[in-house]
Amino acid sequence: MTVNGTTVPSKLSLENRLNTIRKDIILRLRISRTWSTWLVAMEVVNLLHVMLQIWLINIFLNGNFLCLGPWVMSVQNWNNIADPLETVFPKVTKCLFHKYGPSGSIQQHDALCVMALNIIHEKIYTVLWFWLLFLFIASLLAVIWRVVSYFVYRRSTRFTEMMFRQVAGSKFSPTNVIRVVNGCQFADWLFLYYLSKNMQGFVFQELFIRLAEELEKRDMPFKQEGYEEKGAEPVLLSRMDYDDETLPLKDEKKAS
Repeated sequence: MTVNGTTVPSKLSLENRLNTIRKDIILRLRISRTWSTWLVAMEVVNLLHVMLQIWLINIFLNGNFLCLGPWVMSVQNWNNIADPLETVFPKVTKCLFHKYGPSGSIQQHDALCVMALNIIHEKIYTVLWFWLLFLFIASLLAVIWRVVSYFVYRRSTRFTEMMFRQVAGSKFSPTNVIRVVNGCQFADWLFLYYLSKNMQGFVFQELFIRLAEELEKRDMPFKQEGYEEKGAEPVLLSRMDYDDETLPLKDEKKAS
């Protein structure tokens, strides 16, 4: 069904899709953990890369790049010949020329050289300073946020409920939040968070409720330390062609 150019699935189609997503999440719960590790690692590498770029440019400019931004913001009169940009990127400087004289000996001549390209270089590096500052702050905040969410998501039910409510725009039961958090690892929690950002709020809320009920029924084991198993159900790991027969839910077992 199409409403105002937007395709709205039927109730039966929505039910089937929710069951498919729920089965996939249950099947892969605590299995696909490495992607979150690589995600955090790449965010840290991104921060280190920005710091490396700043360090290399600072060496290239003889240690003047780190203070370039504050120098530019502190300039009051740009017509002053002693402004900081003239120190780092001089337009006129003394040059020494060596050439052969009338007798064939090398003569040294003092001259003034006009370096016109420094007019462009000073503007490029000034913009680059502010751009790298923005990237550094954004990358640092991303790493800090990732670390904070890793240590807080299981300890604070309100934090997890607030995260999903902010993205999905729906309220979540604290009981369901506890069931889901206790039944998953950080990678699973992060996957649900990104999933909520790509689903409509009421659809994700319904999926969250069903997932919480299923996790409560399954009584999946959880160990804070020394838990190295790839998944909660090794029997299911060798079968990727799952359906209603290969991966029956508990409520469906009882009904049959």
